[in-house]
Amino acid sequence: MPLHKFPVYLRKRLQLREGICSRLPAHFLRSLENTSTPTPVHYQPHGAKFKINPKNGQRERVEDVPIPIYYPPESQKGLWGGEGWILGYRYANNDKTPKEDLCSKFGMDLKRGMLLRLARQDPQLHPDDPERRVAIYDKYKEFVIPEEEAEWVGLTLEEAVEKQRLLEKKDPVPLFKIYVEELVERLQQQALSEPVVVQKRASGK
Repeated sequence: MPLHKFPVYLRKRLQLREGICSRLPAHFLRSLENTSTPTPVHYQPHGAKFKINPKNGQRERVEDVPIPIYYPPESQKGLWGGEGWILGYRYANNDKTPKEDLCSKFGMDLKRGMLLRLARQDPQLHPDDPERRVAIYDKYKEFVIPEEEAEWVGLTLEEAVEKQRLLEKKDPVPLFKIYVEELVERLQQQALSEPVVVQKRASGK
């Protein structure tokens, strides 16, 4: 078994402190560090560490063991509300499912698009009915976040690194543009430094 300098569970955190990952937006890095426990949707937790055995009256320890769930690739392309493949259960819908419960890449991409539309107050939403558009934006105003943050919602680490790389990438400026700007600046300076000769017109009588 190979030995590692750092524990395996610390590798991802250390990776975020080096290279281009360390220059990602702070709010995106905070979202990666969110370790909230997913809401149980496939079982009902006990809510206590101990219970009384009705047969002998003794206190016994109980544990909330999550049911193993398989999330197929199709779950990343739809809105499954955190549900996976398990037999024999049905659940109610929830339109405010948090990230750790959604378990859907498509859902997070859809959320990013909606947050961007809210941040930009997109006039293309019901362009023929401004009153309805205003009512919709007012209904979801509590979810509005700055556009620069909404652009990063739901991105995977690989997508965020590529986005940061494109933001830092600077296209080379053609030399002829640089020379033209320098020439124009020199001509302007020369025109300002030369005296202006004003000729008087002879008045005719």
